[in-house]
Amino acid sequence: MHAGRLASSPGVAWTAVAVVVALVSLPFGHALAFDPSAWIVWGREVWSLDLDTSAGPSWKPFPLLVTAPAAVLGDGAATAWLLVARAGAVLAVVGAARLAATVGGRPGAALAAVLVVSSPWWLLNAALGNADPILAALVVWAVLAAAGGDVRTAFVLGALGALIRPEVWPFLLAWALVQLRRGTLRPGPAVVAGAVVLALWVVPDLLASGLDSTRGATGEASEGSAKHSDVPFLTVWADLGRIGGWTTLVVAVLAVAVGPWRGGRGRCDPASPVTWLGLALAYTLLVAAMTQWGGFAGNPRYLVPGLGLLAAAAGAVAARGPVRPGVPRALVVSAIAAVAVATGWSDLREQGRTVDERVAVRDGLRRAIDDAGGRERLAACGPVRSGPGLRTLVAETLRQSVTDAARRPVPGAAGVVPGDAPGAWTVVRGACPDGR
Repeated sequence: MHAGRLASSPGVAWTAVAVVVALVSLPFGHALAFDPSAWIVWGREVWSLDLDTSAGPSWKPFPLLVTAPAAVLGDGAATAWLLVARAGAVLAVVGAARLAATVGGRPGAALAAVLVVSSPWWLLNAALGNADPILAALVVWAVLAAAGGDVRTAFVLGALGALIRPEVWPFLLAWALVQLRRGTLRPGPAVVAGAVVLALWVVPDLLASGLDSTRGATGEASEGSAKHSDVPFLTVWADLGRIGGWTTLVVAVLAVAVGPWRGGRGRCDPASPVTWLGLALAYTLLVAAMTQWGGFAGNPRYLVPGLGLLAAAAGAVAARGPVRPGVPRALVVSAIAAVAVATGWSDLREQGRTVDERVAVRDGLRRAIDDAGGRERLAACGPVRSGPGLRTLVAETLRQSVTDAARRPVPGAAGVVPGDAPGAWTVVRGACPDGR
């Protein structure tokens, strides 16, 4: 497919393809990470006006745009979110490929897709329903729209991304101000969109927890976060190469540095690989600064939004950049792709094993609950307690609040305790005051 045709293909068609791929993936592993399980619970609680965000992950509004309507599906709400999340991950690959194709043609698109899929972030986050791949898709498609002159679509996609991570805010604001000055963006819709984004971040969490969830973003960080290191700022930059792929980072930086990419249409040209690389590095700088001096966790997956742009830049410049005379460009692209796959293969296998373990844990919990007499019997005497690491899964499965699942066990209370092996659970039925 020619670069121009690839770049101009309707987004709705690619979205349909992504949904089909996501549907096909569901039988191969159905599990959710810690955060998505909480979003399922919150989506259900919205309808009962009993939203409780105090004991889960830090609040973000975008997932509830899906999980609240999907709550009518009961247990199917988790499947609905997983479908959206995996479709978003596929769109991240497609978007990076389309963006790379605008400069590097079909070879650039193919390489960008390989770099995304073989990276240490894509498979695991996609399979477990994290929102970061969705944000990666929104970012690359927003840049693609901006490169094509579709300012309105780019702004809408950026605003949706701003509902997933606050790090998007300064970039969206700066770009919107430029477009307002140029007259390509209307002030009214821009101001309304900004107010809606801010209100969705503040109001629900304020009513649900007094902003405890939002303040929790600077609280205890999960294992593997840069906040736990001696110099978080440097650790974030190391994470960029680790989860983005050192091959991708090195190719993008070196090729952009020596390639003929500075002509463009002016400074910060959204159609230039220099801009894509600059945005990825600027985003990483912001995450690093917030982790070092703002107290944020600096989880490696926070960097995912910039990695689609990084892969697009690497694919584009590798496919079009300068090569030695007599060296086929296809050979260069193939060699880079082979290195990326070879260096990422062991990590891909590890990601697959992690997904299998999460699936076993989820399935094991459901079996244990059924063996204990079912969800209603287990919860008959009050909320079921669990350990802190699995509280969102227990709350989602038993249809109770995360806060209740996280409460300290007390004598006579029902509870579930994970065993030593994935899928092994111990169920404590509890004792009812009336002897049931």
